[in-house]
Amino acid sequence: MSASATIVIESRERDMDKIIRETLERKIRIIRNEIEQLNKDLESRAELHKQICKEINGHVTDRERSKALLDSYCIGWGSYAQERIQIIEKEISFLMKEKRLEKVGYWRNCIKLKNELRELLKEYEELKKRKEFLEEQLGVDNGH
Repeated sequence: MSASATIVIESRERDMDKIIRETLERKIRIIRNEIEQLNKDLESRAELHKQICKEINGHVTDRERSKALLDSYCIGWGSYAQERIQIIEKEISFLMKEKRLEKVGYWRNCIKLKNELRELLKEYEELKKRKEFLEEQLGVDNGH
């Protein structure tokens, strides 16, 4: 093989090595961005959960106050007061059910997001190790 053919082959190998490194770097950046987004999604879901529970708790408190007022001030109103108290109790029960459903939904969302996050972190670490191995084999400085 001639010297010029050897130079061409070495040049192509360096180009391929560079392409492989750049591809790994690009994949690592993409995965890092996805990890950041998942962390933001977890934070925003936690905030949404807090807001929903706070709102439900506020409605429950309002209904409990209404019930207490009916219990204490509506003596002698007879069946109307009792019907209204039953309606309020059903509303409270419904709100508590909504709160339980929200808690379960929040838990499920978090589990799903955390599983995705674990998979991405695993892939991220594997790609970083591959890139480091490639750079080690090529004698490339990690800082380029």
